[in-house]
Amino acid sequence: MTTQERLPKIKRSFVRDEAYKRLRDWIIEGTLSPGVVIRDLDLAEQMGVSRTPIREALLKLEDEGFVITKPNRSTMVSEINLAEAKSLYSIVWTLEKLALEQGINHIKDKQINEMIVINENLKRAIMDRNPLKSNAYDTDFHGVIINSSHNTELSTILNRVKQKLKRIEIFYFNQFNDLLTSYDEHQEIILSIKLRKKDHASSAIENNWKQGLLNINNIIKK
Repeated sequence: MTTQERLPKIKRSFVRDEAYKRLRDWIIEGTLSPGVVIRDLDLAEQMGVSRTPIREALLKLEDEGFVITKPNRSTMVSEINLAEAKSLYSIVWTLEKLALEQGINHIKDKQINEMIVINENLKRAIMDRNPLKSNAYDTDFHGVIINSSHNTELSTILNRVKQKLKRIEIFYFNQFNDLLTSYDEHQEIILSIKLRKKDHASSAIENNWKQGLLNINNIIKK
């Protein structure tokens, strides 16, 4: 990405939030890779905004661990912390199991059919080796379960944690083994929910996320 590129201007009414979301997505999706120095003036020119919302967005991203500011005040994209990822996975499966417990009775045939379609799309994306689509479909699949809880606080917490995992899973996508295992695990989750076997579905959700943790552990060992 060069400073000469001109991007669509952000509407002033939500310029700060939009600047934050755009920068966060660039970091998560790898447009801004780990270690890259971020210059607020360059970003302001690219987005067609003043430096103030960019600086505010960077402060928020620093709080979330996506960027770091050096003593000389230069800001750069943070390195990916695989050790931190290990703790994030356990948070996700614990909270998602809670979402299932709160929402399983709200998951009707419509939601189950939606999960089936999403999972088939996930399978195709994995076979196409497309990390962005694979992650998006995986997020949508688990989102059906989370949304069924009707617990906005739980959803907010999970979304924040999953943003960090999303960055890791996209960055290391080609190093993960047996990605199609996730498709099979999703099938088990769907069947368990359809049969109203809550405990079985809960275990299947935990096992699904533990596969991601296993991939991280394998990368650390290399």
